[in-house]
Amino acid sequence: MSEKAGKSEKSKKILFETLERISDAFVALDKNWCYTYMNKRAGEIFSRDPAKMTGKHIWSEFPEGIDQPFYKAYYKAMETQQYIYLEEHYAPYNLWFENHIYPSPEGLTIYFCDITERKRAEEKIIESEEQYRSLFENSGEAILLTTTDGRICSANPEACRIFDRSEAEICNLGRNSLVNLNDPRLPLALEERKKTRKLKSELTFVRKDGTVFPGEITSNVFTTVAGEERTSMLIRDISERKKAEENLAEKEQQLRLFIENSPAALAMFDKDMKYIIASKRFVLDYKIQDRQLIGKSHYEIFPEISQYWKEIHIRCLAGAIEKSDADFFEREDGSIDWVSWEIHPWYNTRDEIGGIILFSEVITERKKAEAEIKKAYEQLRLLTSHLQDVRDEERKRIGREIHDDLGQQLTAVKMDVAWIDKKIPEETTILKKKLKNIIRLLDGSNQSIRRILTELRPVIFDDYDLLDALKWLDTQFAANTGIPVKFNTDLIEIKSSEPIITCIFRVYQEALTNITRYAKAKTVIASVSLTVNTIMVTIEDDGIGFDIASIQTHKSFGMLGMKERVVSLGGKFELVSSPGNGTRICVQLPYH
Repeated sequence: MSEKAGKSEKSKKILFETLERISDAFVALDKNWCYTYMNKRAGEIFSRDPAKMTGKHIWSEFPEGIDQPFYKAYYKAMETQQYIYLEEHYAPYNLWFENHIYPSPEGLTIYFCDITERKRAEEKIIESEEQYRSLFENSGEAILLTTTDGRICSANPEACRIFDRSEAEICNLGRNSLVNLNDPRLPLALEERKKTRKLKSELTFVRKDGTVFPGEITSNVFTTVAGEERTSMLIRDISERKKAEENLAEKEQQLRLFIENSPAALAMFDKDMKYIIASKRFVLDYKIQDRQLIGKSHYEIFPEISQYWKEIHIRCLAGAIEKSDADFFEREDGSIDWVSWEIHPWYNTRDEIGGIILFSEVITERKKAEAEIKKAYEQLRLLTSHLQDVRDEERKRIGREIHDDLGQQLTAVKMDVAWIDKKIPEETTILKKKLKNIIRLLDGSNQSIRRILTELRPVIFDDYDLLDALKWLDTQFAANTGIPVKFNTDLIEIKSSEPIITCIFRVYQEALTNITRYAKAKTVIASVSLTVNTIMVTIEDDGIGFDIASIQTHKSFGMLGMKERVVSLGGKFELVSSPGNGTRICVQLPYH
């Protein structure tokens, strides 16, 4: 081999070794589109063995490439014998390739590399830029891109809207024409951004017409690809929010003044039962010495509060409303105070329970007054019962005297007059008439005495029991009024103490009397029943009825008298009536 041929072979070997080591793919094709060379990197990309590719037709090996952009580029390069550069997405491999196509009369030499990662990165950059542009254009906040010295590079539509200027006007004016330079917060905000490269603050901004508005600004310093420092500024018009905050603050102040000066005892607590606010009346009613309540726990102020109150607190925080008409608590000095109270949960702006509010009233004096009234009422009831007993005893005494004295005397007079009548001859007509008239008057007097005795004391109890006495009253009532009485009972007889028997008789008698006077009834139904401990009597009519509220008038003393008579013996008195629906009286008395 000649020296020249040896050098050629050596150069060729170095070239092939170089082509094998490079990171780019390299192939060579002859003019018949057959491979004359494929380096290692190309074999890796196409999953082929480079040694076996020599002499193989490219379109037989890669038929999916026919009519692809690179296919057309290869033929064009051969046709024009000019270099072609091509970036192409190769769908079968889902890869991007950068192609350098070098033609010669003998074929093509092609350098290509996988640029998929770069392309994907570029796509992400484009997507990011599109997203940024969309955000920039459609943001609900004003966005300004500026230099650190205050020049404005761009402004989005929202910035143009809130400043009432075009983007060109904003960029020409610069930052100092948009912000109130007299705002004392501005130097502090700029100093913060200088130190930390970011800021968040509230500043006053200026519109085109000179009016100002409060804004919330967020700004960051960043470095561009060119190494220049820029700032992004996001500005939000918070005028409405400020008005809402002012309105809320005003309402909170009004609420505070209302609670503090309320004539009622009010206190507002957080979830831990710490005071938020309390009225002056609350402080006075509960005799709190330390008026600095805010932030202190209710349990700290009142350490004697029982577990009972803590359970109420827990239920209210769960949404319950708790109340009591009369409760009491013991103070440290041992005294007892009575209170009525109502506790509600209160809700924050997120509709969450933020704590509880307490409405209360110290009713110790009222309870004392009620106790005195109750005591006086009991004393009055005892007095009424005593007077009733005295009246019944007096009736018995008068009844006995009338029966024993006047009744016997009238009977004796009648007997004497009857004896005289028998002794006088029938011919003495006028005298006989007078004597018979005297006898009729004496009979009438005896009947009047019996009626008076019945009203003074039910003498029927001397010979009959309660059931018979009630039936006798029914008979008398029906005879006098023509109104039938339907009497229902399963009992044969009732034996009880004289006060109970007398009470039932008098109530029954008074009820029938009221029906006679006022009811305009057509039927009366009465019943008597007995349990182990209770005797119950019911009288019901189908009359015109009345408004029970009228029981408070002077015409209702009979009804009130019945009730007091029953209650004084430990019984229950029930009255049911309404206009047009008749009247029902039910009496329950202890049976012994």
